[in-house]
Amino acid sequence: MQRIYKAIFIISSKLSENESKQFIEELKQIMTKNNNLEILNSKTEVANLPYPIRKETKGTYFTVEFKTTADVISKIREELKHRDEILRLTIIRKEQ
Repeated sequence: MQRIYKAIFIISSKLSENESKQFIEELKQIMTKNNNLEILNSKTEVANLPYPIRKETKGTYFTVEFKTTADVISKIREELKHRDEILRLTIIRKEQ
């Protein structure tokens, strides 16, 4: 059964604005390839972090809502967990 999820990525501020945009497009491709996943909407903003993460105080917040099945979530986490560009990743299920 498909449900709606929200993922929040904090991307390193070491990437330039262009590199961040390219990385976000890559994230979208990783999430949708070979997964039964439909992106509903997304938002990007640069902001100060509430506390330093890996000695960084700023980051690009990329928020995306998508619709998929529960088994896809673990696949996405597995594919992205070793990416140095991602400082934090949180995926939550939205109540319907």
